[in-house]
Amino acid sequence: DFFSGSNGVLFDVIVELYDRHSSLDLVQLHQTLIDRNLLGTIGGQEYLVDLAESVPTAAHALHYAKLVRDKAIVRHLIHVAGEIIHESHHNPGDAQSILDECEQKIFTIAERYESSEFESLGELLDELRDRVYSREMPAPGLRTGFYDLDRMTGGLQPGELLILAARPSMGKTALALNIAEQVSMENRSSIAFFSLE
Repeated sequence: DFFSGSNGVLFDVIVELYDRHSSLDLVQLHQTLIDRNLLGTIGGQEYLVDLAESVPTAAHALHYAKLVRDKAIVRHLIHVAGEIIHESHHNPGDAQSILDECEQKIFTIAERYESSEFESLGELLDELRDRVYSREMPAPGLRTGFYDLDRMTGGLQPGELLILAARPSMGKTALALNIAEQVSMENRSSIAFFSLE
């Protein structure tokens, strides 16, 4: 994500040293760069000293990291925009295929920089408990034919991924087939069932 490749090399060495020793200082970094013949690659000892002196405080490290990330996103967007313009002018293909390629390039950038916050299991369970007790459960879904299961889950909901887990030969496939049969009969509809067996 660094504009300057030498800063990227420097960052990799810093992270590696910190992971290995749980500490870092300029002398340690300088010696590692010399040992790996990277001191000239990053701009020499003067650049290293200038860099160390130009950061007012480490307290703003998160802000600086966000700046580097944001600028990298903008650079990637500019690069992709140039590719899109070139493709649009020079690609003899149909408009839909060009549009699909352009969308994919933008989505690739979005996926690369997508970040999501972690949530603790305790918070998620508290939220689920509150929903259950306040009866804010989703509308009743497809019935499985197993009444206790339907009562606990509210039935099969659209877009849900349900994982049925057990040791081998415990009847997972048989249960899944029974549920599929019940859902098909209950709704007078077809069911697609895929099995590696």
